[in-house]
Amino acid sequence: MRPQTTDVSQIAQNLISTKESFFRSPAQLNQNLTRSRVGGEDQMIMKKITLIFVSTLLFVSNQFAFAESAGSKAASSKQTTQMKKSKEALYSEITSTFGFVPTMFTLIPDASLEGAWMEFRDLQANANTAIPAKYKDLIGLAVAAQIPCQYCAYFHRQSAMNLQSASETETKEAIAIAALVRHWSTFLNGIDENKSEFDQDLKKIFPTGVQQRAPASAKGGAKGSMAKNAASMDALNSALTMAPQNAEETYKEIAQVWGFVPQFIKKFPKQGVAGAWAEVKTLELNPNTQIPSKYKALIGLAVSSQVPCDYCVSFDTAAAKSAGATNAELNEAIAMASITRHWSTVLNGSLVDEMLFQNETQKIINNLKQKSQSGSLRQPASVPESPSNDMPMEDSSEE
Repeated sequence: MRPQTTDVSQIAQNLISTKESFFRSPAQLNQNLTRSRVGGEDQMIMKKITLIFVSTLLFVSNQFAFAESAGSKAASSKQTTQMKKSKEALYSEITSTFGFVPTMFTLIPDASLEGAWMEFRDLQANANTAIPAKYKDLIGLAVAAQIPCQYCAYFHRQSAMNLQSASETETKEAIAIAALVRHWSTFLNGIDENKSEFDQDLKKIFPTGVQQRAPASAKGGAKGSMAKNAASMDALNSALTMAPQNAEETYKEIAQVWGFVPQFIKKFPKQGVAGAWAEVKTLELNPNTQIPSKYKALIGLAVSSQVPCDYCVSFDTAAAKSAGATNAELNEAIAMASITRHWSTVLNGSLVDEMLFQNETQKIINNLKQKSQSGSLRQPASVPESPSNDMPMEDSSEE
């Protein structure tokens, strides 16, 4: 009786379905085949065929694995080459912008230089962003004034006045707004004002500003306004011509402008509340200052964000939205504050010579002026606002 032969296709199927059999243990496979009931010459042929099959599969598998690994490394290397610029290339780009490489950029580690330069170039030095260049410089000046950072204060003051045509009065107003934020931040945090009650007062002062962020179309007038209605504006205009001399007269005027007297105002010492309110109404609430209301509020928001002060962030956000600020403007004002803080830390930590920094600042401004006059100054393309930037945001605070 002829021995029963083994089904070759079944063996192949078993090999394919059991990875470990042909990729990891060909010896075990050979042993299993030896136990089969294939006789004599047929058995030897089957063993050779199977071993050749297994060897071929192992070879092909290794080749695929090698090719895949090499391809992955090549793709990774290509991607890194496309994304990462050398320090020399970055310095060349900075030189083409400023005429030289300012010392501040040489203080950044090579690993983070590209990111630091890109942020500076595409946001701070870009005239095509949500906030006009002059007001970005005034934001930088206000933040720098109260860090305090003499490097950043000098840079933004010089840039605002000599590149962006800001007036002396506008620089004073920006600095005074920063001082007001610091003033009320100190008081509110010091008395540990109840934040929930504070937010409820804000809803009465800025009902539209607290409820949602303004859409892009709500840009406001040339000056903007933080008044909640016409009657409130009339009361404010009247208050701007008056000068209460005591707490009782001050409370009465505040109630006429805002419709009530906020609790934190009542907690301020009576001897000083008339002067404190006078400064708020004539600078922060006044629609007739040189800096429009919207940008005053954005300056306040930038300063309060990096104090940091939750009360002031809430107040200035509501004020800015009431004056027509968009989400993109709110976010950019805060980002400008963070950039000022970033470079202040680098410059002060590196103990940069102040005279050297001032000379380099003047050199930057002169070079940029010449480029602007010759028409060779290039600006990054404006980035369109994300649709989400202008979607109204529901207020999350409790009613």
